[in-house]
Amino acid sequence: MGKREKKRYFISSFVSLVLLCSLILIINSKLVTAGAQDPDFYYYSSGRKYALTLSKEKIAVRFKQGLTIEEQKAVVESEPGLGSFSQRGELPTFRLIILPLLNGATEKYVIQTIRRLNSRAEVEGAFPIFVFPHSEIVTTDEFIVKFAPDVSKAEIDAFNTLNGVEIVRKIEG
Repeated sequence: MGKREKKRYFISSFVSLVLLCSLILIINSKLVTAGAQDPDFYYYSSGRKYALTLSKEKIAVRFKQGLTIEEQKAVVESEPGLGSFSQRGELPTFRLIILPLLNGATEKYVIQTIRRLNSRAEVEGAFPIFVFPHSEIVTTDEFIVKFAPDVSKAEIDAFNTLNGVEIVRKIEG
C-alpha cells in the first residue's frame, strides 16, 4: 500500500469512526430512554449496515462532579451485578469510570444496569461499551457536528431545541 493509499485509508477510517461514534450516540440515547427489551445495535457507513457487539463485561459511568471516591464506591457496591470498585478503570479526560460487570451478564441485564444507574442522583451518565476484535468504544451523550456554511444560526438553534441538544463549546476552525 503506497503513501497515498495509506492516507486515503486513514481518512476514510477516521470519517467512518466519527460517523460510528455519532450514530452510536443516537443508539445510546434510545438505549437509555426507550423501553425496548431487545434493541439491535448497529451503525451505517457508506450505505452498509454494521452490527455492534455490546460488552457484557463492563460499562462506563460518569459520576456527578464533587462526588468523593468513597461515595462513588458506595454507589457501585449498592448496584447488583457490578463487579468490584477496586477493579475499575479510569478515563480522566472524559471523567469516565470503567466498571466491571459480574460474570454471566446478559445484554438485557447490561441495559437494565445502565438504566438504573442513569436514574440515580449521583450519576451524570452511564454508558454502554461496544467491543470490536481489537478495540472497544465507550459511547457517551456527547458528539461533534459541523453544519454546512449556508445553515443559519437560527436554523441550528431551532434544530438543537427540537432535539434537546446543548452546545457545550464551539470548536473553531
